[in-house]
Amino acid sequence: MNSDGTLLQERPLALREKQSAIPAITLWQPWASLCALGIKTIETRSWGTEHRGPLIIHASKRSPDLAIPALQVIQKTLEAITDEPLPAGQVIGIVNLDAVVETNMMADPSFLVPEEQYVLGDFSANRYAWFLDNPREIVPFNCRGFQRLWHYDGPVIEKAREV
Repeated sequence: MNSDGTLLQERPLALREKQSAIPAITLWQPWASLCALGIKTIETRSWGTEHRGPLIIHASKRSPDLAIPALQVIQKTLEAITDEPLPAGQVIGIVNLDAVVETNMMADPSFLVPEEQYVLGDFSANRYAWFLDNPREIVPFNCRGFQRLWHYDGPVIEKAREV
């Protein structure tokens, strides 16, 4: 329901006007698309962050060695779903970063991680698990990425959600 009490309807693209910089992370494919689509809900890093909230997902121009058969299958499956090659060198989505947990703490039963998330990340000791939620599709656009967290301060066009 809209703020004026009317029902939400499918709308054309909505523009988020430039307000303030949004933290962003550059990921290799296919992990970038998996995160942007909400399939990969835990991103593992060798470093943590204090940031919580919106996080832009940027697909790296560079690709990892896809010699691992599972990665080839994941990439081909995603390309079949989207009917196009996976984007590279582009901002492709926005998620919320809800929590960051040291992987050493994940042996605790309160942190039950689904098996499919384990195979998509590196949960070895002394790493950090970033819990992602609320993926939002955007109209992809070319953008230079950077290592670690960086900030994007331009406009982002979110795709309208179906009602």
